[in-house]
Amino acid sequence: MGQETLFYNELEALIDTVIKAEKDHVIHGLLIFNLDDFAEINNLVGVDGANEILDIISGKINAFFKGTDIVAKLRGDEYAVLVRNLRAVTDLEKLCEKILTSVSEIYVSEKQVTSSIGVSVYPFHGKTYADLLGKAYQALMRAKANGKNGYRIYESAVTKAKFSEYILNGKYSEIDYRSISGSDWDRYFMDVCRQMFRYDSNIYASLNSILEIFCLYHGFCRAFIITNNEHSVYDEKKLEFSLPGYEYPSTEVMSLLKQDLVSRLYEDFEDCAIVNVDDTYTDPEVLEYMRVMGDCEIVFFAVKDEGKCIGGIVYEKSEDDGNRISLNELSKFSSQAGAIMSYALISNRFRASKDLMAKIEMFEGMPADIYIIDSDTHTLEYMNSSALDVAGVSAIGSKCYKILHNSIAVCEDCPLKEMNPNDPTANAKVETFNFSTCKLCLNMYSWVSNRDNKGKVLLVSIDVEDLFGES
Repeated sequence: MGQETLFYNELEALIDTVIKAEKDHVIHGLLIFNLDDFAEINNLVGVDGANEILDIISGKINAFFKGTDIVAKLRGDEYAVLVRNLRAVTDLEKLCEKILTSVSEIYVSEKQVTSSIGVSVYPFHGKTYADLLGKAYQALMRAKANGKNGYRIYESAVTKAKFSEYILNGKYSEIDYRSISGSDWDRYFMDVCRQMFRYDSNIYASLNSILEIFCLYHGFCRAFIITNNEHSVYDEKKLEFSLPGYEYPSTEVMSLLKQDLVSRLYEDFEDCAIVNVDDTYTDPEVLEYMRVMGDCEIVFFAVKDEGKCIGGIVYEKSEDDGNRISLNELSKFSSQAGAIMSYALISNRFRASKDLMAKIEMFEGMPADIYIIDSDTHTLEYMNSSALDVAGVSAIGSKCYKILHNSIAVCEDCPLKEMNPNDPTANAKVETFNFSTCKLCLNMYSWVSNRDNKGKVLLVSIDVEDLFGES
């Protein structure tokens, strides 16, 4: 692996020397990489056969590292790699994905070989090899606990936000999420969400990071997203977060318990709910789940697509710190959850999601409600946080004419009828009264610039009074 393989006793001194000699504002990543269930591979093919497998893996992923990277064999099937001079934290994610994919192409006696990777980042997680190694191992253990065949960046959401701050200000700035409060947190949270969906190449990394940042701020120890099998974008083993010591058991029974929990919560509460273990609650199965998991509180949001419930987001708190979620906060979280899931759904449907996100972000600083509409079905497929605050999460999947114009049928003067579907530059601009916001709005329609997804319309609705200073 890499240009030169070092051994453990040589590695610490070399990496510490490299770090001390670096200039300010340099970013490095430390990867700890090993195979899943290596003992089982040993039993199948013996020691010599296992060594041959390691040689094959070394050859396959050698091209992924630069000549300046430092590679060391720690023990058995375990390696450490210092990836130097990163442009972005997402570079590490892309590298980890390549390694995981490359390893999973190998089979031993019909058994697929998989690996797990833990990552820490200099200078955010430490400025010595010992500090970085400890954080990388914690991340590796979380990757193993969350189903193996994956990677974790230590406190990935926090790391990305720190990296953004680092680049923006030209210096490293520690971010304490609990010091951010009120409207500043709302703005910051949605900014981070947009940033992740804009730049992350992997939807699972984006959603996991958002689960993580939400848990860290509000004191939850676990969270997961689960949906039905028709929505293959969701891999439940990849869509969960847990603090060390609070991992979900990686079993089929746990998966069924999650599905049952979401079904019961939706049946009882529909869109969202707060459940405390000491509340009087009619469903004993939910309370039993909480007791088994050691939860004192659960916060639930339904995930909907085209108006139908397809699953849910669940946050779990095990340590009662007295900061219970209020009903007012639940309403705010609900709109945030809706915005997050609409980003996720839309990112899966649109291959050129970066172009889409760039177009949406052009209007995020304006007092605008932003929608994406399927012109064939008139279904609202996406709403930004501003629109969700007024219309609510359940509006996603509803008909645009119902939400925006309080109508039971397609509007006679619908501007979509005049837009040529074969002209990607076609657009329309009309003033209408928006029943959702109860305001006179300037509505601007344009096709989403994506050849593979014709018929998707971007609607930017701006309050006339805010825009022109008049009603």
